[in-house]
Amino acid sequence: MKTLRALLMTVALLAIFLPGCAGPYVKTVKLDRPEEIQGIPCQGKVYFHKNGAVGRCRLSRDFTICGQFLPAKTLVIMTPERKLYFCYLSREAVVCSQPFPAGAIIYFKPEGYLNWCLLPHDWMVQGHLCKGHGSWGSQTVFHPNGTLKFTYLARSEEIQGVPCAANSIFSSATTFHDNGKVASCKLAREISIEGQVGTCQ
Repeated sequence: MKTLRALLMTVALLAIFLPGCAGPYVKTVKLDRPEEIQGIPCQGKVYFHKNGAVGRCRLSRDFTICGQFLPAKTLVIMTPERKLYFCYLSREAVVCSQPFPAGAIIYFKPEGYLNWCLLPHDWMVQGHLCKGHGSWGSQTVFHPNGTLKFTYLARSEEIQGVPCAANSIFSSATTFHDNGKVASCKLAREISIEGQVGTCQ
């Protein structure tokens, strides 16, 4: 299991650090010192889209980009339309009113709200301990209003009276409606709901 998680984490990181994965980029500039490019404080290598827009860079200072406050040294990936596509947090930060740990990979919708994320380790999200390890099999996804949509629970927990089991990357996720109510989960034990017996199968 640890080997599989390591492999999936490697795939996720390659999607960030290989130039062609979020591009394609047509130009790369290596900065000798921090410089503001198209209003973005950049450092190190800066990648550009075909239309000349910044595609990827590392922030040289704390900065609010597309309405989101991001800490210095965070890697940001932009679309050709200059929208924030995703970021790799350099340190713990609150993004879209949600605390995230250092190393979190956060994806955004073009409208600017949270889409989904990969957590580097187990992390509390809106009262639920969500599975981390950064693998694609432990995505945490959000509704447009910012509430949790689905996640892989790191431990069994009772949610609104329903005993939900911890999820593995080979099981279905625990899902929620946009009002925060649980929509589906794998039961941790047999229960009776409105006269019907549910099992943990």
